[in-house]
Amino acid sequence: MKKIKIPWFGLIVTLLFSATLIGMLHYRTSHIKGVSIHDQKREYHMMTYGKSVQEVLDQAGITLGPHDEIHPDLDTLVKNEMIIDIRRAYQLTVIDQGDVYQVFTTERIVEKILKKENIELGSLDMVEPFIGASMDAGGQITITRVQELYDIQEYQIPFVTEVIFDPDLPDDETVLVQEGQPGIKEVKLKLRYENGQLVARHFVDEVVVKEPINTLKNKGVENMFVTSRGIPFRYSKMIICEATAYDLSYESCGKYPGDPAYGITFSGTKARPGVIAVDPRIIPLGTKVYIESLDYTADYGFAIAEDTGSAIKGYRVDLFIGSNREALRYGRRNVRVYILDDHVDDELIKGYGY
Repeated sequence: MKKIKIPWFGLIVTLLFSATLIGMLHYRTSHIKGVSIHDQKREYHMMTYGKSVQEVLDQAGITLGPHDEIHPDLDTLVKNEMIIDIRRAYQLTVIDQGDVYQVFTTERIVEKILKKENIELGSLDMVEPFIGASMDAGGQITITRVQELYDIQEYQIPFVTEVIFDPDLPDDETVLVQEGQPGIKEVKLKLRYENGQLVARHFVDEVVVKEPINTLKNKGVENMFVTSRGIPFRYSKMIICEATAYDLSYESCGKYPGDPAYGITFSGTKARPGVIAVDPRIIPLGTKVYIESLDYTADYGFAIAEDTGSAIKGYRVDLFIGSNREALRYGRRNVRVYILDDHVDDELIKGYGY
């Protein structure tokens, strides 16, 4: 058999080529890495020879927007089984105290969005929607800035004029005893401002800094009477009469309910407390009077003469009292009847009699 001779030089070349090829294969297999890319709701799994995160994105054809965020950073060296997380930015509107601007962010919760944008909230500030709400693209966050301040305002306390009737002075003569001065009070208010506008005022407290000083005057009077309730009035005449009381019972007025004249006075008005029956020759009908008791019981008070009676003659008056029992208990007694001055103001005695 004929032997084939291989030159030593060719053998050496063959061995070197094989070694180089094996080395290259080993190099490539030792440098290929598996990575996962999480891009919002999408995931990519790939094998790559890329050395950096940027190279991996370039290989995958993934681009980033100017406000997108990625972890780890683009210049980070790639490791096997590395996870690359991409958070895409979206746009929303922020209105802060009326100022409107656009924000690009990767955060979803209102509180984190504001923190990332370095927007600080005061303890009273209001946010809509609430800070724990989740936002989407195109959403809007409205911030209302709230301030509560305290203000102290000064007000005058008006003084009044007190008139003391002095029988030692001539009628209608007035003497100034003390000049009046207004007082001063400080009122504390809590003011609430929203976005710089005053929206509410609440009373907190008030302090009287200076009490008012009332004007005091002495006034001369004649025929002046002051009731037990402190109501002064002028009268033109005073007479002493015997007083009795009546009501709407048959025994008192001689009529039953259903009678056309039942409860009707001689003047055509309705019988009521504050109406008295008189002898028109002594006290004309329509006269306004004040009845003062002389036995230390309560005064009958202001009244008007609107009725008459067959037994009411001369210096006698019959006082209407709604209760039959009280009318009987009244009995007979002497009273002072003050005939009111024509100039007495009805408003002065309104609610105290007729």
